[in-house]
Amino acid sequence: MQRAATTTPRHETREREHLLRRGRCSSYRQTSGSNYHTRDCSASPTCHKPLKPRTPEPTPFRNGASSQSPAACAICLGRHLHNVRMCASTTTWEGGKVWSRRGDNGRLFSISSGAALCLDWQQPVGCSSNDHPQRHICSGCGKTDHGAQNCPRTQKA
Repeated sequence: MQRAATTTPRHETREREHLLRRGRCSSYRQTSGSNYHTRDCSASPTCHKPLKPRTPEPTPFRNGASSQSPAACAICLGRHLHNVRMCASTTTWEGGKVWSRRGDNGRLFSISSGAALCLDWQQPVGCSSNDHPQRHICSGCGKTDHGAQNCPRTQKA
């Protein structure tokens, strides 16, 4: 003999809503294989707010960087498809002389002075640390007011 379903369509809808909101509902718990509420939270304004459409969080790019194009390589300054973590090019994307190189440990160094450069400073999001301002030097040209993503020598998107 088959048992009748014990959930109503309203209950199923509410359960689906809770699955979508589980990060906001303080009474929601997940155990191995089952999801449940520890108390009735139907009156909770936090748990039962209408869902807003999900939009990606804006990424904090520094001036001139774009989320639609690939990031520029800190060594060759190119945006072409290649392994930028292993780039050992001796020329820039346009054939010019590179200003920095990668050491055996993967870190960036100035070719002329041998000074270590901040890799995060070269990335689209930049570096927020104030612990090493002497390392905030562009790996493409050596200037301190920008990183590789905003260097005038970088391949345009």
